[in-house]
Amino acid sequence: MQIEKNKNSKKRYIVLGAIIALATGSFAVYYFFQHSKQENYINLESPTNEQIKAGSNSKNATVKGEPRDTGNLESDQDNTNTAAGKTPQILITAASQNNNIIQVRSIIQKVTTEGSCTLTLTKDQTIIRKSASVQALADSSTCKGFDISISEFPDKGTWLATVLYEDANGRSEASKNVVIN
Repeated sequence: MQIEKNKNSKKRYIVLGAIIALATGSFAVYYFFQHSKQENYINLESPTNEQIKAGSNSKNATVKGEPRDTGNLESDQDNTNTAAGKTPQILITAASQNNNIIQVRSIIQKVTTEGSCTLTLTKDQTIIRKSASVQALADSSTCKGFDISISEFPDKGTWLATVLYEDANGRSEASKNVVIN
């Protein structure tokens, strides 16, 4: 007499494993979609009084043409605005050497594409001048950037970088030292 093994037991384990895998996968998909909805949540409730006040202040500052808060950008710069109240202030935000390129970046505290920018680099009697146009950003503008090869500099050392912004209303400039190695 032979004992017959139940061939259905293997099938049961396979079906049971498939059901568990399907349930786990379904739960994972559900969990993912529930949490991704929370990350993209937009609050559609009425704004608080604090939010209304902050929005009004920001709007009024923009309408009046007040400069935006730039933090500590002015700390080591000499800024001159010869047409105070008309031409926006310009600030040098970066003046440094990056490999074989001297990079000078600036910000104009007004949204505009009008005017022009001139970079003057001086050391002793040597002068290097570059020009750039103005590019508007979301809440300010910038000179399109100055990238100068160090091969254009006859001497290494500390140079004075001065960026001049001119428009129909006047001129504004900022200066900062840049070290060339």
